This record gives sequence, structure tokens and C-alpha cells, in this order.
Amino acid sequence: MFALVPVLPTAALASGAPGAPGPPGPGEHRPRPATGVAWAWGSNSYGELGYGTQIDSRLPFPVADLDSITALAAGTSSAYALRRDATVWAWGANWAGQLGDATTTSRSTPVQVLDLDSVTAVAAGGSTGYALRRDATVWAWGDNSQGQFGNGTTTASSLPVRVSGLTDVSAVAARNATALALRRDGTVWAWGNGDNGQLGNGTGTGSSTPVQVSGLTDVSAVAVGGHAAYALRRDGTVWAWGYNGDGGLGDATTTDSTVPVQVTGLDEVTAIAGGWGSAYALRRDGTVRAWGYNGDGQLGNATTTNSSTPVQVAGLANVSALAGGYAAGYAVRRDGSVWAWGDDDGGELGDGTTTDSFTPVRVAVPARVTAIVGGGGRSAYALGGPARAQPDIAPTARLSLVPALGSAPSVVLVDATGSAPGSAPLASYTFDFGDGTLVGPGTDATAANLYHDPGSHPVTLTVTDSGGATATRTVTVRLVGPGQTGPAISWVRGGDTPQGCNHCAGVLLTSTGTEALAITSVTPAPRSEAFPTNTCPAVLPVGQSCTIWWTDTGGRPESNHNVVIRHNAPGGLTIV
Repeated sequence: MFALVPVLPTAALASGAPGAPGPPGPGEHRPRPATGVAWAWGSNSYGELGYGTQIDSRLPFPVADLDSITALAAGTSSAYALRRDATVWAWGANWAGQLGDATTTSRSTPVQVLDLDSVTAVAAGGSTGYALRRDATVWAWGDNSQGQFGNGTTTASSLPVRVSGLTDVSAVAARNATALALRRDGTVWAWGNGDNGQLGNGTGTGSSTPVQVSGLTDVSAVAVGGHAAYALRRDGTVWAWGYNGDGGLGDATTTDSTVPVQVTGLDEVTAIAGGWGSAYALRRDGTVRAWGYNGDGQLGNATTTNSSTPVQVAGLANVSALAGGYAAGYAVRRDGSVWAWGDDDGGELGDGTTTDSFTPVRVAVPARVTAIVGGGGRSAYALGGPARAQPDIAPTARLSLVPALGSAPSVVLVDATGSAPGSAPLASYTFDFGDGTLVGPGTDATAANLYHDPGSHPVTLTVTDSGGATATRTVTVRLVGPGQTGPAISWVRGGDTPQGCNHCAGVLLTSTGTEALAITSVTPAPRSEAFPTNTCPAVLPVGQSCTIWWTDTGGRPESNHNVVIRHNAPGGLTIV
């Protein structure tokens, strides 16, 4: 019977049998087998967290309807799980058929990859899935626009196809549009995008069939970064090739290389992983080294300075597994805890915030973890046990609005992104604007409403989690009307927009108070796609009008074209 072991999309172990690791080196720690639960957190625009929703999560929750998982992989917005029965399951974006279910329909819960069995390892490129079968062959499905299938074509497929000419493969790794295979003889083969030399064959061109990486032997693991690739040799040294503009090859230069170069100052390495522009190495002493791009703190050394040589990730010891995400790094310690550092815009650090961290913070996985995967987007996945016993906790509703005080008429923008899950991931938001306008339930955490009349208007948010639990929050906006003393503002749609502009929208502002209206700025509202032109004077005398206009091409259905006008009337701003 074959042993099924986790193979990350950015790091794969060699062996004498497909997917099975060799014996541990001196002092090397080998994690106990995973118990089969996948935990996910971060961005979720396409359902890539597998919860059955499309709401981002800053905290980890288990992927729905899957058990007995032995390995995970993640692409840009899709994820994959290998089960103990050697089948593969996928969820998330599916525009190129990367879920392998013979459709191009995205899924927020797992579906089985069809026509695939006897799998021992999985990997993922940007929108391409890969599987290593027990017969040591490699199969691919999804996007093939740059030859990612390695079958001599650029034709996409929503069902697995065999990578050409590869036998005796022991590991596979991928990221973006490049894939690597490690053969049992210790050689490395590459295919797909090679624009930056990441195929390692001395050229800067891609290949739709596997080519051998030059000069590499005795390799025990491979990994792929955004535009670079990496190999760990059995002597504990690390080699890299491809793009090096940010120091991602770790050779103390920023010069690209189309053939492997040795990463400087690294020895006794037992595992490697690639991020988008950075890379990671686990040493036998349980510490982690990182190098390359560091603009979001993904090197974990308390700075945002790039490094073309390895630096130690601060405060990490006793590490047993590691991974690289889009702009974050991840590590599993021998006690089963998960740690993350770097960018957190999508909640991918999993600590309940969206605050970047330049040093490791603990991911709030309520279970013991054995393996970790960083997605090509802003999501991450952990493989471990079931949740520890904990009480049922309701979600928390948090609501902010702009403006809280203003002049009618005014658009009011509301934002529920501060809401937090309890015992289950959030499933929907509903906004009741108190004037008969109801938005939702839906997955958009923001909404807008135009109030025509002055007065106090209650706005109520209801958040619902996947278990049906709810929480509400009400905030009141106060809008004053014409007739008060001092400066005041009123507006109607229209105004003097440019003649002949079919896609121009505008508003006619009027100074309606007893004092002149001072207009201090006109800017796009949060998440707005409007770029306004202000024809108003800085001071608009009482009774006079002027126009603010912008180009409105419609955009996506969920996009907005609101504009913020800051002034000296009550509330200080008006949204139109």
C-alpha cells in the first residue's frame, strides 16, 4: 500500500516511490500524518475558501463536505484536496475548467475532479491543476494558454490530460503558469511560461512540453515562485533560476538567470517554498530563512526591505513545514500551531484582522495542523484535525456609514466589513435603509442609498452565518434640510456636462444657506470608479449654482460612481 503524503504546490519531496518521502535526515522532524480536515481563510471572491459562501474570512473555518484529506494545493482563486481514497476534489474559480469537473462553473463547495484516480500528490498553478498518479505520470487540467499542460498544445481542458513524455516522476510543483516535475533519478523538468528563464534550460522562452533544467542532479525537492523556480539538493543546498529583479534568486545579485545558481549562505535545508517574488527555506534546526521581495513584510524580519540573500524569519523555531503565498509567508511549528507574516489585505494572515505584519503572528486555527498551503491569491489553507471543542458563538455585526451628518439630499455609503464571524463563516449581509429600501441578502459588504429628505434615518445591518445565526446593528444618519442659518448645500442630477458626451453624468450644486458655501475638495467615493471634474469655484455665493461632472461608462454591475464633496455646510461632506 502506498503512503499518501502532503505535497504543497510550492514544495514537493522526492522519494523512491511516487509521493512518498525518503527517510528523515539527522535531526529532521517528520510531522505525524494529517487527520484529514482542510481549514481555509482569506479572500473568497470565487468561493475558493470552500465554505459555500463568497464572503472573505479573516479567521479559518473548515472546507465544507470533505474529510479524510491527505494533501492540499491552491492556485490563484481555486483549491484542491487529495483524499485518502486517492481522488481529487476542487473548488473556487473555474473560468478555464481548473476544477476539472467538465464545466466552467465556479463552485463554493468541493466537486470531484473527473477521470482521475490513484493520485498520490497534487499541485496548482494560477488556474491549472496538477496530479501525480501512482504510476508516476503527471496529469493537468484548466488553463493551458502558455503550455501549462506540457502536452504540446495550448488548448484548455476541463478534464485531466497527461503531461507528455514524463515518467518516473516523484514530485510535481507549480505556480502561476510554470510547472516542475522531479524525477526519481534526481533530475528536474519544466514546462509552461519561461519568459524570465524560469524553465532553467538556458533560454528565456516557454515550452509546451517538458524540458530538462540544466545542470541539476541529486535534487530532493522543487518549488515554483511567481517568475522563478527552486530546487533543494540532497546535500542541503538550494538552487534558483528565473526572475531576480527583487533578489528572489538569493545569489546576492538582482540579475536574472536562465540556468540554476546557488542561493548564498544556505545549508542543511530540509524544505523549500516559493512566494510570488520571495522564497523560503526550512533548515534542519527548525528555523526559517527568506529572501527576495519584501514590500509587504513577507520576509518576516521586521522590515520591508528587499534582500538578495537569505535572512532569518524573526521569532520562529521548531518549524516542521512552510509555504509561500502571494505576499505572505507561512510556517507550521512542531506543536501544530500555524504562523503567518506579510500582507493581510484579504485576511490571509488568519489572525482576525486585515493588518499587515512584518513578523510572524499566530493563525487562529482551532486545531492541530501538520501542513500549510499559501494560495496564489490572498487565501491560505491548512491541513490538520477537527476543531477543538468550543461553545457556539454568534456573529458580530459592525456598521459604519458616511456621512453620519450631512445635508439632504445625500447618498449614504454603508460598510459592514468590520463584521466578524462566530462559530461559522459569514454567509450574507442585508441592509435596511429605513425608507423602504432593502439591499440583500448578498455577499457585498458595502451598499449605498440616496436619501432625498432631511431627518434622522436608521440603517440596520443584519449579518447571517452559514449556520443560520444572525446579528444586527443599527446606526442613524442625520441629514439637515434647507432653511438653516449658515452655509448649506443642495443638489440635483444634471448640470452643465460637456456637450456631445454620451457617457457623462453630473450634478448641479446650489448654495442654499445664508452664508457662502466653501467647497474644499471633490474626490471619488470609496470603491468608486468615477473621476470627477470640478467646475465649481472654491467659494460659491448664496443662491448660485455650479456643476461637477464625471464620465460614467456603466462599469461592472456592482461598481459605483459616487463622488464625495467636502464643504463647510453641516456634516462637512455630501456624497452624490
